[in-house]
Amino acid sequence: MSNWFNTELGYCFTNEACSHITSLIPQGYHGVALQIGMAEQDLLADIDCGERIYVTPRNREFTRLQVCSRWDALPFERRSIDLVVLFHALDFGKDPGGVLREVSEILAPEGHLVIIGLNPFGIWGICRLVKFDKNTIPWSANYFPLTRVQDWINLLGFVTVGGTMYFYRPPINNELILRRLQFMESAGRRWWPVLSGAYIVVAKNRTLNIHTKNLSTVSRVVRRRHRLQTLMRNS
Repeated sequence: MSNWFNTELGYCFTNEACSHITSLIPQGYHGVALQIGMAEQDLLADIDCGERIYVTPRNREFTRLQVCSRWDALPFERRSIDLVVLFHALDFGKDPGGVLREVSEILAPEGHLVIIGLNPFGIWGICRLVKFDKNTIPWSANYFPLTRVQDWINLLGFVTVGGTMYFYRPPINNELILRRLQFMESAGRRWWPVLSGAYIVVAKNRTLNIHTKNLSTVSRVVRRRHRLQTLMRNS
């Protein structure tokens, strides 16, 4: 899986996410920040925090503080983390609901959760349906709709505070072509935001103790869905 993120397309895809992260996370100091996912790129590099921890499913040669753990069984104390970034951990995790429950346990009150996910209704989602092999990365991902992810985190006591849709270029593994298509990012945000390849949603932990055994129960309750708005830093 991680090999795909090191391809020309995967690297460009990750860099585009990194370019949005710092402007989306509310300004302030985060004592302990946690990144969960397969990418080797550092999404926490420009975040103001005291400690940066990176969780991977197996040992890798990182110069950063690394923890080898399952994403749905994190070895951290309750309420001990101030910021969690899930880099496609729901897309590629074996138990997405378990990942979210673990995060809700370890995240401190008023802490922030950042979820980066693949958009099933965008250009990449369409390509996945009509063209690409669903047994290969990234087409084998879960591709959860943004509204479903928001329902899940609302059920766990989070409130959405920001986010954005991003990456409007087609899945072409060629750096030169991807650079030439850079204009599609600004055009896509303006003219066809729903066709993005991925999304970022930022949420805040408002609940101290919520235990949810089955996130599918959200389908049986009435929910209020929050429109995804981009939260920019004040200059």
